[in-house]
Amino acid sequence: MSIPINSKFKGKIFKDECLATYTTFKIGGKVDYLVLPSTWDDVFFVLEWVKREKIPFKIMGQGSNILVSDEGVSGVVIKINRNLGKIKRISEEFLEVESGCLISELLSFLMKNNLGGLEFLAGIPGNIGGSVFGNSGAFGSSIGEFIEKIEIIDENLNIKNLEKSNLFFNYRSSNIKVGSVIKSVIIKVKKQEKDKSYNLILKYLKERQRKIPKLPSAGSIFKNPPNYSAGYLLDKVGMKGVRVGNVMVSYEHANTIVNLGGGKAEEVKELIRIMRERVKNYFGLDLELEIKIW
Repeated sequence: MSIPINSKFKGKIFKDECLATYTTFKIGGKVDYLVLPSTWDDVFFVLEWVKREKIPFKIMGQGSNILVSDEGVSGVVIKINRNLGKIKRISEEFLEVESGCLISELLSFLMKNNLGGLEFLAGIPGNIGGSVFGNSGAFGSSIGEFIEKIEIIDENLNIKNLEKSNLFFNYRSSNIKVGSVIKSVIIKVKKQEKDKSYNLILKYLKERQRKIPKLPSAGSIFKNPPNYSAGYLLDKVGMKGVRVGNVMVSYEHANTIVNLGGGKAEEVKELIRIMRERVKNYFGLDLELEIKIW
C-alpha cells in the first residue's frame, strides 16, 4: 500500500510514523501513513484514495483528547493542521473559521479586532474542528452555543452546509456524523474592547492552570455525569496519585491521567478501569469517557 501522490499534492506524507509525537499524551504506536495536508485539495486527494481503495482512515486535529493504542493505527491518519486554519471576518458579528485554526489563534484574532465572547475557551488545547465536533467548553459555556453554520465534507466527499437549525450540541458531543470532516464554521462573536477580552482570558487561564498538570496528558478522561463533577467523584474515592506503570492520576486534578515518561496505552486503560470501578462501587455511577481511544 502506498499513496499515489502527484505534482498537485502540496503536503507531506510519512510512512510508519509514530503518533505519540503528535498527541499531547505522548503515548501510542505507529500509523501506516500520516498525512499533513497543506491545502484542502490535498485533503480531498487523500480522502478520494482511501475511499476508492477501502483503506481505514482517521482525522486528527491537535491530538489533545486521544489515546493511541500501543499497537498503533492501521491505514491513514490525516492531520488537519494550521495550514487549514484561515480566519475571515464576514460581517460585524460573524467569522468564518477553517477547522485547522488553533483555539489560541482564534482568541488572539478576536482580541486584536476588538471582538469577544469566546474567552472561556482560553487554555483549551486543540483546533476549532475538533472543538466543535466535541462541543468543547468550560466555565458554564460551550462552543456549540456560538455556531451558526458548519461546512463539512461528508462520507461521500460532498461539501455540505449544516445550518444552525439542523445542528444539535449536547454536553461534549454534537450530531456531526463520525466520518465527516469539518471544513469550516461560522461563529457568532460580539464587539468587545481588547482590554476586557485580555482580562477575561487571563482570568480563565489562571483558573485552568491551577488544575492542569505540567506533565503530558489528554485532559479530562471522563465526561461529567449529570449533577456531578467527575473530578470530585474521583477525588472522593482516592484516585489522586494512583499509579499504573508509568502513568498516574494527577495530583492537580483527579479526572486527568499524566504520562510520567514512557507511559503505555495499556497502562492508561488499566488506570481508567480502576477509576471507573471505584466510582461505580462507591457512588453507583457509570463514568463515560471523554477522550477517544484509537
